[in-house]
Amino acid sequence: MLVLLPWLTAALTPRPVTDTVLDPSPCVTISAAAASTSWCVSNCGAGNCPPALCSCGDQAKASEDTAAMPAVPDLAVADQKAADQKAADQKAADQEAAEPPMGKRQLLILKAEAKNISLKNINKLYAEGRASNNMSKAGLLVHQHDNTEKGWGTDAMLYKPGGKPFFATTITNHHLKGLYNDECGIIVAPSASKLLCSYYADFMSWDAGCERVGLNAANGWHTAQQPSAPRGTPYPPESFKEMMEQSRELQEGKGRPPAVGERGYNAAAASLARRALGEPGNAAGFWLGGYNEVLISRAFYESGLPWSVMASFFVEGGNVDGANCALATRNSLNKWYGANASHVLVLKHTPGADPAFEVYEPPAPLAGVPGQSP
Repeated sequence: MLVLLPWLTAALTPRPVTDTVLDPSPCVTISAAAASTSWCVSNCGAGNCPPALCSCGDQAKASEDTAAMPAVPDLAVADQKAADQKAADQKAADQEAAEPPMGKRQLLILKAEAKNISLKNINKLYAEGRASNNMSKAGLLVHQHDNTEKGWGTDAMLYKPGGKPFFATTITNHHLKGLYNDECGIIVAPSASKLLCSYYADFMSWDAGCERVGLNAANGWHTAQQPSAPRGTPYPPESFKEMMEQSRELQEGKGRPPAVGERGYNAAAASLARRALGEPGNAAGFWLGGYNEVLISRAFYESGLPWSVMASFFVEGGNVDGANCALATRNSLNKWYGANASHVLVLKHTPGADPAFEVYEPPAPLAGVPGQSP
């Protein structure tokens, strides 16, 4: 078998009769993604001038003139985008109006509760929490860093919701240990929690809120199981107790095995999990079960700041920057609200432990270390 070297093969391959050697000086590309103008100049001069890539002579001048013309916007598309944005803005405004801030009496009650916040009371709420439609008996409502807050990354203000009319949280207690991730978070006061809806798994509320449909137990960052009574939409406030019961089934592994389609979906979701940076936690050795998602009114919660926040916390054995994040959150509250935020504790949380929370005392500065003093 005769083997020709590549350059010799090219030299001996006859050119198509349609190829002609052109004056390459006026040649330009008409497909910048596939060929550059310099490539067209070089190759057209050698007789290899693909008409789908290059244009020469008068055609090249026409191509240049066309390229130089400003693009004419598609007015229909622009109008539709403007209409869509206007509708979205109006919907957000309507939702905001439907969920007003706290009244004076509600704020007074919240302030009075803030004076009684203590480590003992927080551990009691966690230990005695149970499925209930009464938020004060359900356990602790927590929000963790999820990149929906004002700011981003390490600059995020965990206690300040972003632009959505809702604030995403999780209900946790001795039976519901599942958390969104192993970073840091805040504990929301029960009186600052105006429930909008909830679900026994992450229902990806960020773009649809309580209007999300087509849900099942494989739609979140959790073990792919179905509870005894699966539901395709978030639970209304009056069904919070039922949601908690289904959430406990999932977290205790008592749900039915997943269907074939659910296995595949969950496997794909699990591969997207991240440690830190506000993403769901799914690291080996940490909590391997699920967590629920609870949406509360942003306007109601935010109007009660800083008294809406009972404590900041980090997870024992979790992200290495968790403690710093919890401290930074408390310090930020102190900076912006002064003495009104003096009730906010900084806690270390061990899910399922008794007690589940301990007051965190940062290590004392080390003598002899640059930048620190004994």
